[in-house]
Amino acid sequence: SRRASQRDPASVLVELRGCYVMSTRPLESVREGLRFLSAQWHSRALLSLFLVGLTDLVDRLELRRHRSLYSRISRRFGVSPLTADDTADYLRFRLKLAGCERDLFGEDSKGLLHEHAQGALRDLDRLATAGLRKAAKRKRKAVAAEDIDRVSLLTAGAP
Repeated sequence: SRRASQRDPASVLVELRGCYVMSTRPLESVREGLRFLSAQWHSRALLSLFLVGLTDLVDRLELRRHRSLYSRISRRFGVSPLTADDTADYLRFRLKLAGCERDLFGEDSKGLLHEHAQGALRDLDRLATAGLRKAAKRKRKAVAAEDIDRVSLLTAGAP
C-alpha cells in the first residue's frame, strides 16, 4: 500500500474481496495479468495481490485451470472453525464488548450453538443473536437450549 509505493513508485497493491462468489472468468483474468507481469519484470515484484474469500476459494484455486495462479500465491492464511472452547470464549468476549458481565448462555446453549454453527463465526453470530432475541421475547434472563434449537430450525440455510 502506501509503504510499498514509497519504496517503489511502480508497486501496486490490489485486494480482491468476495472471491468465493467469483466466476471462473475473473480468476482467469487475474492469472493472465500475473503471467503478463512476471514476463515483463521478473527481477522484482510490482504487484501484491490479496484474494479474500471463504474456504470455497481454495477449492476453486486448486482446480487444474487455476493451478498456475494458486502456485503464485506465496502466503496463505486460513481461519479454522472454532472449537467448543473457542465458541464459549467468543460468546463471553462478545457479551463483554456489549457491556454484559453475566453469562447469558448456559453450557447446553453454548454446546448447541457450537454444534449448529459448526465453528463458523458468521453462523455463530447469527444464531446467538436470534437466541438472545427469542429469550428476550419470552422474558427470560438467559438463553435456554430450546431457544437455540428453535432459532436454528427457523434460520437453517439463511445467509
